[in-house]
Amino acid sequence: MARLIELEAAHVAAATPVGTTASVDNGAAHDAPRSENAAVGPVAPKAEPVVPTTSGERPRQKEWRLPALTQSRAWWMVGSVVSVTVVLYAAIWILSPHPDATLQSTAAQTDFSLIQALTGDVGDPDMSTLRQFEGYRDMTVWSVEKDTGDNCLLAWDREGGRFEYQCQPPAIELALHMRVLAEAEDGFGDWLADGSVISLHLRQDTVDVFVHPPAPAD
Repeated sequence: MARLIELEAAHVAAATPVGTTASVDNGAAHDAPRSENAAVGPVAPKAEPVVPTTSGERPRQKEWRLPALTQSRAWWMVGSVVSVTVVLYAAIWILSPHPDATLQSTAAQTDFSLIQALTGDVGDPDMSTLRQFEGYRDMTVWSVEKDTGDNCLLAWDREGGRFEYQCQPPAIELALHMRVLAEAEDGFGDWLADGSVISLHLRQDTVDVFVHPPAPAD
């Protein structure tokens, strides 16, 4: 019986092809790396979007050019406004009348008896507000406030003796106009043409003098 078993085992061994086990093992050995490589093999990199060079450069050129253009226009507008302003001020200065003289306030002592005699028709001047200004030709000029609050401008021609005054409320510009008359015997304004007008305008601390020529004859 034991002999039969040995013969059967030898028969089975003879029937099995030599290297079968090895080939199977070798196949498994060859297949394992291939499957492993397939599982953990290198991953293809993701494709990045291709941006054309020209399309990328043009926006940057616009970003640099637009601020420069805007700044240039801004400076051009500022220069235009300044130029127009200068021209307007120059035109206003040329077209507006300019005083022939400006009389400054002085600290000269005033003869109050003379002022009281001259201002007899003025009303009740407050002598504490009396101010004397520089003279113009032979004229002496004062300003004074009345008890009612009105401002008064007084002018006296020392040569001929003519005295004139004008009073106005503080909100109204105070001006005194003295006309040259050839038929008058006081000789006032004999250095001017007949019909000329000397206008005195009271400012805050000065008096502006304007000399107007006679009006044209009709």
